[in-house]
Amino acid sequence: MKKIFLLAFAIVSLSVSAQVTVRPGVRGGFVTSDVTDINGTNRNDFYVGTFLAIKLAKWYKLQPEIAYSRQGMKARYTSFDPAVSSMDVNWDLDYVGLTINNKFYVFRGLNLQIGPYLDFLVNSKNINPNSDADTGLNLGIGYDFKNGLGVELRFRGGLIDIFEDEFDEDYYDEYTHLNGAIQIGVTYTFDLKKK
Repeated sequence: MKKIFLLAFAIVSLSVSAQVTVRPGVRGGFVTSDVTDINGTNRNDFYVGTFLAIKLAKWYKLQPEIAYSRQGMKARYTSFDPAVSSMDVNWDLDYVGLTINNKFYVFRGLNLQIGPYLDFLVNSKNINPNSDADTGLNLGIGYDFKNGLGVELRFRGGLIDIFEDEFDEDYYDEYTHLNGAIQIGVTYTFDLKKK
């Protein structure tokens, strides 16, 4: 019985000393995006969002995020008729999404980031994707300063063919069209315990 009591005391002591902290924050910046296997150029725009930084260990934070991101691309249509010139059309795909980001601290504020995301289409222009949702993987690197500011560089790669049947039927397209985006931005984490 004494051993069980000592084991329970040790477990409680360890869990109390872990001191989990939860801090809200905001993030935003520049995003450049495209859709794979489509001839054209990237759309350059912005993203903005909020997050909760949940510090579970000295070297690890779990960071759920909600963000708005303006993505898409400028697609180039080329005609088979030599008398008709090619044409550029802006494809706007605006998403609101949830990311479950895992931040691993490797040296001071330097961190590596990985996590899944689920985006919901809230606006589209000049294109009608087959899917109103996109899911994918977020990979990134960042640095968090002691004053709450941070910088981040992320790659977001979609896993769902956003055109699926529409392109396959209309254009006999055999490619998979995935969202891809690079985000470069700043973050600010609030310290609510400061007096």
